[in-house]
Amino acid sequence: MKEYALEVGDLDWEMVPPGAKWRLSRARKKQRTGILLYVVSRAKNVDTVSSNWRIAILSREGRTLCGISTQSPFTKFVPLPSGLHRIRFDSAGNYGAVDFFRNVLLGERDVLVARCQPGYSWKPFDRNRPPERWHLGVLLDGEQDFSPVTR
Repeated sequence: MKEYALEVGDLDWEMVPPGAKWRLSRARKKQRTGILLYVVSRAKNVDTVSSNWRIAILSREGRTLCGISTQSPFTKFVPLPSGLHRIRFDSAGNYGAVDFFRNVLLGERDVLVARCQPGYSWKPFDRNRPPERWHLGVLLDGEQDFSPVTR
């Protein structure tokens, strides 16, 4: 399978859709620690089934925490204990995969927010396929802005 190009950046509030903001506010209200994952599709109509579908997967220590498809408008929240976690961020599909790791230190009531924008193309075997884009940020307890996730 072909490796996709990868871009990883910092997350800001303008990138977070209303559904993910609502899920994040519920997690903060319940004083939970964990990861919030959502996918932003490049497709205008996400109801169509494409041979270029993609899925974003988070795993830790070889165990899958959660996965979400580009066809899904939902967000996923996974509770985690506070502490240092080595998280694998993976997006895969029919025509290739890309993954990377980050060490994330979560304190009590901190939430890691991961946004994936898959890089599929409507042209089969497209050589100019857009890169996989991930944006990561940690919302610390009591803070209003995201802190960057370092390597």
